[in-house]
Amino acid sequence: MKRAIIIFIVLIAILGYLYKRQLGAIAFLLLSIFFFILAYYQIFSRTKKEKKDSLNKK
Repeated sequence: MKRAIIIFIVLIAILGYLYKRQLGAIAFLLLSIFFFILAYYQIFSRTKKEKKDSLNKK
C-alpha cells in the first residue's frame, strides 16, 4: 500500500509539470479514474481474502 502512495505522489508531481501544458487536464482525469479503479480493486481483493480466512478458521 505504501508503494502505491509513493507512486501516486510521483505521478502528481509529473502531472503538475504537465498541467502547465494542456495535456495535464486529460492526464489528470485518466489518472484519477485509474487510481479509483486500483483502490476499489485492492479493497475488493482484501475483503475476498478475509472471507477465505474466516472460512478456513471454521
